[in-house]
Amino acid sequence: MKNANINPMSLFKDLDGSLSLAHELAALKIRSIRHKENGKVRLRKLMDVFKNNELLKILHDGHAQEEYSETDKLVEIFDFIKVHIPFTDDTKKADIYISAWRELYENEYTKDFAVKLMFYSLLTSNDEGGNNLFKYVPFEML
Repeated sequence: MKNANINPMSLFKDLDGSLSLAHELAALKIRSIRHKENGKVRLRKLMDVFKNNELLKILHDGHAQEEYSETDKLVEIFDFIKVHIPFTDDTKKADIYISAWRELYENEYTKDFAVKLMFYSLLTSNDEGGNNLFKYVPFEML
């Protein structure tokens, strides 16, 4: 994370002008980009370009917040991305998620998000459970 200049806390909380990853995910939905289509450059919504991206489809719309309090005063509010992955994922579905992540990583507009999502998933995932995204990180990113 240090080599990628990512503060681990910035993935969970808006810091120093940067958005938490949950807020970046929400911003992707409204962001417009220049997209080349039929030899012409057009302005399109980023989510229209990635409307079939299965990884983005499994990320929960919006985010969840967890509050930590200390003696009746709010200390921190952290943002989390909820992921809906069935426990019975088969290899074919896993390949689809890996390819979708690779698609985000290879696009100049979403590469930063894909890298942050990799670190986010490393910090929040384990080998089991419904929020395990790390197993879908493409090998070339690792």
